[in-house]
Amino acid sequence: MGTGWKKNDPNLTNNTSYLDGRVDKLETLQESKAKEIVALTHGLNVVDSDRSTVGSWSMQGRHVVNLIPPFTSSAWEFHSNVTINSSRKLTLNASGNGQHSKAQISASPNKTYILSAKVKGSYVEIKSLDSSGVTIGIVNATNNPLYTTPANTASLIITVSNFSSGVGVYTFEDLVLVEGSQSAEYVQGIKPIVNPVVTSYGKNLFDITNVYNNGSSTTISPVIPTLIDDRTLKLEKSGDSTFHRWTCELPKLISGQQYTLSGKTKILAGGDALRVRVFNSSISLYLPIREDGGKLTFTAPNTSEPVSLILYLNWDTKNEFASVEFSDFMLIVGNQVPTDYTHSTNPTSSWIKEEFYGNGTVNDELIWDENSNAKKIKKWDKVVMDGTFEYRNVAHYTGFTVLGIDIPPVGLWKKTEYVIFKDTGLPLFQMSTTVSTDTTGKDQTYDSITGTNDTQGYIRVTISDEDSAGYDFSTQQGRKDYFNDHPYIWVFQLATPETIDIESEGIVSLHDGFNQVEVGEGTVIKEKVNFYIGGSGTNADWNYSDQKSSLANYYVSKVIKLYKGDEDVTDIIDTFREIGMSATANGQRFYVKTENLDLDATYYVTYIAIDYESAQNKNTKITYDRSLRDSHNTLINTVTDSGQQISVNKWSILELYAELKALEGGN
Repeated sequence: MGTGWKKNDPNLTNNTSYLDGRVDKLETLQESKAKEIVALTHGLNVVDSDRSTVGSWSMQGRHVVNLIPPFTSSAWEFHSNVTINSSRKLTLNASGNGQHSKAQISASPNKTYILSAKVKGSYVEIKSLDSSGVTIGIVNATNNPLYTTPANTASLIITVSNFSSGVGVYTFEDLVLVEGSQSAEYVQGIKPIVNPVVTSYGKNLFDITNVYNNGSSTTISPVIPTLIDDRTLKLEKSGDSTFHRWTCELPKLISGQQYTLSGKTKILAGGDALRVRVFNSSISLYLPIREDGGKLTFTAPNTSEPVSLILYLNWDTKNEFASVEFSDFMLIVGNQVPTDYTHSTNPTSSWIKEEFYGNGTVNDELIWDENSNAKKIKKWDKVVMDGTFEYRNVAHYTGFTVLGIDIPPVGLWKKTEYVIFKDTGLPLFQMSTTVSTDTTGKDQTYDSITGTNDTQGYIRVTISDEDSAGYDFSTQQGRKDYFNDHPYIWVFQLATPETIDIESEGIVSLHDGFNQVEVGEGTVIKEKVNFYIGGSGTNADWNYSDQKSSLANYYVSKVIKLYKGDEDVTDIIDTFREIGMSATANGQRFYVKTENLDLDATYYVTYIAIDYESAQNKNTKITYDRSLRDSHNTLINTVTDSGQQISVNKWSILELYAELKALEGGN
């Protein structure tokens, strides 16, 4: 809701001090509205902020557990016509109908699961069994990936088969089954959020400094755009008959999100020689050419292919000189263009060296303190179960042995919230009270916790005779040897969260209005820069695929900072160039004007070495503060300084006044 006010409105001027004195009371009442949570999918989302904020973010991580074992696991029973291509791909060369391969996994009743898989020619079937092994539910999960188990479900059978499709070649790849209704990319075992990268792109997503020439004729010398000022660009072409083209690759856009491009275009010479086009293989639209400002609203296509803004001169191929000016270009989320021009802001980012776990309800949290130092509210922990721990030999049954593990000390973790994985990535069956002899040879775990506040007992796991062959489980050393050779992973929820300092680089900021925010993950690399200086001597390139000496040691997903020794000199970078991943390209590159370089100095660069598209960045949330007092103060200052009519989004002065009056019983 937004409400217009003018400086001379008596209701505003007479109540300024009154309102200011009551904000504290309102802030207490509005605690439930003090934070806004935005769920991010595929790494990008829009955040609407009513003020500029620095360091007032928190991110909740979540781990993803794939309940389907890899195809290399002994949990699978394969048809003889199956070829195991890898741990994540299987091929069936069927000679007839009904050639099944299957795996049994533990499951809970009345719980929702979702399947994702790459299947060619057939489908994946999920079958629910009760504790007696009787089928109580069945579904074609390829066509119906969301499945809620019936009551009394004890386990699931995952079947890959040609069923009744006959002779042929069928492939099954990247099978993932997770709890909940949000699908996940392939992961073997458990995957937390690793080394998160949070980036805010600000309000105006169009970067006028990122327009470069890629003229359509190789016989014509490139014409470098002229930046008249920080909001105006001039383009010119010679009097030839071939059109010239300049391109600005837009930042990653959110599929299905509405955007508006606006800007003023003035033809200085060349007649009707100009086109401004938003383009990729899925979209082709043109901005109206107007000196007083054109506007184009479009919906981002459902594709990962970059979207570009292409500026054409001499579109009609007239043999004449052409010159144009572009000014006040903005790319804004939504369909409204701000009245006043807003400069693009350099993206602000924070890189965190840490893992974040969570089950969707209780999640590790990334926060920044008042000094913008990164901290983690740690609600989960991870232990590598190797030979450094003691293992109790509890019992041996036909086909498997039960061992007890008392790590970490009982009482620090919640007994029902944990998951244990073998070194193969296979999660253990989580039983409620004891092992099941009906699943002989299967891997199981259950807690044996007693006493007040869960202070006595330990976790038990089963290990099949097949896995333990060659190890003497009657001795502590034999049990230690097994876990040294086959370390398990135990992820568990802490009984009491703790706040810890973590390593980070950079500060992420929100800007007033809509912000496009990206959350990814990757490994941050810092290495010495080897610049390549071309024949003209004006530009120094880094990570230039044509000059191997300048290449980074790893594929560069995103450049973070440039350093001269220990000094941050990122601002001297002139232009970033996005290069697609290929055999010859090595990711993002940049150049610096040699006039801005100290050629005797040593430069270093930090960058992310994993592309965010391949990262497991789903199931992530962003929380940011919305301060009522800041909104109120901003409003009062704006009204005092300006006689123009203003509109206040989210916290209008009318809402504030009405709620304050309501506190006193007024109307």
